[in-house]
Amino acid sequence: MSDHGAIRELFLRALDLPEHDREGFLRRHAESEEIRRRIVTLLAHHRESSRFLETPAAAALPPAAGHLPFEELGGFRLLREIGRGGAGIVYLAENESLGELSALKILFPTSTRSERLLKRFHHEAKIASRLDHPALLRVQSYGSEHGYHYLASRFIAGHDLAKDIALRREGDLPPRSGRDCAALVAPLADGLSHAHDNHVIHRDVKPSNILIDESGVAYLGDFGLAADQHREVLTRTGELMGTIHYMSPEQARMRPKDIDRRTDIFSLGVVLYEMISGHRPFEATTATEVLRRIEKDSPKALSPSKYDIPPGLEVICAKCLEKDPQHRYATAAELAADLDLVARAQPIRSHAPGWIERTQRGLRRLFRRSS
Repeated sequence: MSDHGAIRELFLRALDLPEHDREGFLRRHAESEEIRRRIVTLLAHHRESSRFLETPAAAALPPAAGHLPFEELGGFRLLREIGRGGAGIVYLAENESLGELSALKILFPTSTRSERLLKRFHHEAKIASRLDHPALLRVQSYGSEHGYHYLASRFIAGHDLAKDIALRREGDLPPRSGRDCAALVAPLADGLSHAHDNHVIHRDVKPSNILIDESGVAYLGDFGLAADQHREVLTRTGELMGTIHYMSPEQARMRPKDIDRRTDIFSLGVVLYEMISGHRPFEATTATEVLRRIEKDSPKALSPSKYDIPPGLEVICAKCLEKDPQHRYATAAELAADLDLVARAQPIRSHAPGWIERTQRGLRRLFRRSS
């Protein structure tokens, strides 16, 4: 097995273990100290790559430092805390010069000790501030003051899509029709098309990064893991970037050079599938098994008799979730166009593969599994 293969296998096995068991596992199984150090670094990078608010913040600051020692930052008046995590805190803030409400993301001083996390924070600010599309959460301003790094984006009064899906799955909200799902996701695909046209790949499209306002309009945010194809990419071979259940097969293989705009199309297809069915297409109890299913298994077909799926929507999902990027939508604009047609109850332009093509693909997958 190559060093890359050994590192990938041990990294995934370690990822499935409690953090306190990982060091001992690697000392027992890593073939060399260099391989052990590389995996430890990958685990640290993976932890830092998680969403800004996903890690509990209880241990991030001592109790006396839990409240920020100022009421204004970067021309924003802090109104109230709306979220916090292991990396920082988010405030509802008022832009004092414009009188508009913003979400102000502020890094904890302890987080700035991580050069990589600080670089990612600035990376998100620079990339998201140059994108301009109604479905993308644009960064309005960013900088540092009082020793705190911050970035401001438009405040969306509502909740994220992950909560929306959970509420509908649990029966607290009525299920969305397939046509409504298409109507909600179409602008997001168009927003991704705008990002791709500006050489930006999001690489972490998932429900918790999609906000829905009170009128039901969706916005894609959190460009912290985005890749700028015109600049140095902040990853290297052997690093797992993104959120496991929403990764594309090429992300799962941990080879960034294989990733292009079609990886976002796959991830948005996972989101669409989950919205329709209430569950993710690739589920398992361990990270290793999830990634194996992403690489090898086809998701269970969305049955029109079980779900409220209009003609064409199952084809759209299947095309987004093709293992081979060449069989997916070539652009997010094409995906957006088909979703818009479904939303307007019109025939889509794409078509399902015929039986000959399906047989050929099945044989190729069988060959790859046996090789």
